[in-house]
Amino acid sequence: MKLTRFAAIAALAIGTTSPLALHADGLTTGATLQEAHSTRTNVTDDMLNRLRGTTPRFDYTMWLHPELQLSESTVEPSLGYLERIRRMEEATIYLQNSSATTEQGSSGSGVIIDNINCWALTNHHVIEGADFVNVSFINGWLTDGTPQIENVSATIIGYPGDKTQDFDLALIQLDHCNGAAWAPVITDHTLVQVGETAVAVGNPMSQTWSVTTGTVSHTSRMTLGTWPMLQTDASVNPGNSGGPLFDQNGEVIGINTSILSRQRENNGLAFAVRSDLVRLFLNNMYRYGQMQVNQIGIQIGGISKSEAAIMDIPGGVLVSKVMPDTPAAEAGIQEGDIITHVDGTLITSQNRIIMQVWSAEPNIGAHARILREQADGTVEVVEMTIPVRNVWESDYTAPEAEAYDDLMGWTLQDAPEHGGVLITDVAAMGPAHRLNMEPSTTSENLAPSRRVIDGRQRIVKIKVDGSVQWAITGVKAQGQARLDLSSIVGVAPNARADALEAYIRGAGGKPVVLSITILRNAEITATTVTGSALELSEADLQALYAEHGISNNSNNIVLYAQPEAYTEAPDLDNWTPPATGN
Repeated sequence: MKLTRFAAIAALAIGTTSPLALHADGLTTGATLQEAHSTRTNVTDDMLNRLRGTTPRFDYTMWLHPELQLSESTVEPSLGYLERIRRMEEATIYLQNSSATTEQGSSGSGVIIDNINCWALTNHHVIEGADFVNVSFINGWLTDGTPQIENVSATIIGYPGDKTQDFDLALIQLDHCNGAAWAPVITDHTLVQVGETAVAVGNPMSQTWSVTTGTVSHTSRMTLGTWPMLQTDASVNPGNSGGPLFDQNGEVIGINTSILSRQRENNGLAFAVRSDLVRLFLNNMYRYGQMQVNQIGIQIGGISKSEAAIMDIPGGVLVSKVMPDTPAAEAGIQEGDIITHVDGTLITSQNRIIMQVWSAEPNIGAHARILREQADGTVEVVEMTIPVRNVWESDYTAPEAEAYDDLMGWTLQDAPEHGGVLITDVAAMGPAHRLNMEPSTTSENLAPSRRVIDGRQRIVKIKVDGSVQWAITGVKAQGQARLDLSSIVGVAPNARADALEAYIRGAGGKPVVLSITILRNAEITATTVTGSALELSEADLQALYAEHGISNNSNNIVLYAQPEAYTEAPDLDNWTPPATGN
């Protein structure tokens, strides 16, 4: 969640402006798909086949894993309403951006769209600046309704390169997603109607897996930028960013992205990236490994319905200027032309032509139908194919890393006093780093201030020394007996660390669960400005501990770890589409 101003978009050299917005941390489908979803009821077992139906060019659903199960999705036909809500929670993920490349971590939400390939959608601003993100998802429930949480890491696959496009989406891949549910994106955004139920699932204010409901308030809101967005009154707050907006059938109709507010709280004005834009983004990612940003080089003006009726045309946009040395100039488009159709789709707005141009393939271009007035007053219908120019530039550089075959990428030191080993260093992008493990650290803070100590007001320097230590006390690998490190006594130095490394290596890349004690220690001292020491009473110490938010304590956790080799992000400059593509 952050305050930002959406900037102008130049996809077709069309300028727009927009107000302040607060982030909430389309291809035309074939007739068979539209007919199959026309009633939006009675979702049947052949939905996956319909999702993979024929489209004019390509569709992201063709790259869904062939063994994807409808029974594990949010649209499973046999689910009752409350069961479907629970399935929506299972498909929603909690993201934490705690990369070392960011000074301040952020959190948000996302949704799994393929639970075998482990692909998930979120907002760009949630993962911005990270090399990878930490992800949590629900993989089961206790009898009292408590969710069982799985913690994994995820690699960033890609996102639109130009943030000024207000195309706030990103595609990530979880290291694994065993037990997770998945959610399909609705195939036809025009079936979403004002007044129908909308369900937002996410992690507002880090309150994980919160479900809020409301209605669709508007299906094509242009308040926040160039692209039309869904507006809903479902309660969306910071932390909902990237999370799904569902209809009552369990289909994703949008990705929650922003709220319109002056107080960083929900005022009933929440906005989601619409499903046609989501599918356009996914189509590009799966087809090219990047977001195509196509330009043809024209300036255009809208034609109203009344103006179209007077001119006796179905609709269109007026070409007001053709830029030199552009695809439009090359194709022969002229000022005064009226573009009525692009790739068979009627152009009723500036946004529609931008969508169609962005969805065109560079090696094919965009087929346009143009009305051109002749000197004698007659109108000629011109059919032409306009080449498109991809101007996408990535601002994302994939991180470099070594391979960590069956190792965690850490440095360990025996700690007999803790009955285990301490983590003294963590290598960048290794499995330990991806679990957000940290080496033992010591910090020092010197804070001169005026204090009342022992009943007397003094000008003193308060020195705070703090340390955090991660002590691993045991490990359990799948199919192997648990190793209790405290049982290794009276042996050579670092024997515990060596035993732990050997145990993990012997697991052969299988998942392990680590038992960890995180120890926090702090010491506070006080001196006068002249350097003389002051004795702090117990009451003074407790007040200072509370003021600095520190305590001397420890807590025990377990971490699921996958000691596997680092998987590099795709090479977007040399992307090869999946072999199953058309």
